[in-house]
Amino acid sequence: MTVASDRQAAVRAEAVSFDPGKPRFDVTLVAPADARDGAERVRVQGKVMRMVDVPVLVRPIAVGEVVRSRDIEMARLRADQVGATHINDPDKLVDKSARRVLPAGTPVRVSDVSAPVLVTKNSIVNVRIASSRLDITMQGKALEDGAEGEHVRVLNTRSNKIVQGTVSSRGEVVVLTSYSMVSNQGAMR
Repeated sequence: MTVASDRQAAVRAEAVSFDPGKPRFDVTLVAPADARDGAERVRVQGKVMRMVDVPVLVRPIAVGEVVRSRDIEMARLRADQVGATHINDPDKLVDKSARRVLPAGTPVRVSDVSAPVLVTKNSIVNVRIASSRLDITMQGKALEDGAEGEHVRVLNTRSNKIVQGTVSSRGEVVVLTSYSMVSNQGAMR
């Protein structure tokens, strides 16, 4: 549409129709908006799209890399581009580790990220055996990857026995036991 330089550059809509079943619209745009005679009219047809705001990454994230809040921005996308499996809350993406390369500018699926791996398979870890009366630390070899709070198997490198514990921090697994020290004094009499 062309509007003369001495006229107001505004557009008026006429003959608006909308079919929510399709969902399509049809409208005639008139310019300049204040003109009655000599106005230019253009018929416009299109499809209505519902839009949603979702977190997307501002840069590609490598496998195993942890997503930080500075790596996220909100983007308005068509609702048909975002599914139930996509993360819609940026707080659910922060501090997660990428399971695959995540491209910039696209929604992230729940299955694309996980809690950061703090214990990696075949790495040497500190194993803390803890009870109400006992706290022992030893080294072991992790037999699987694990994030905080996950259960992993660890090989005691001295005895070759396998124990199962909970990942508590980077390179540390805690094995809880109900072991208690019993005195043998009464049995010796």
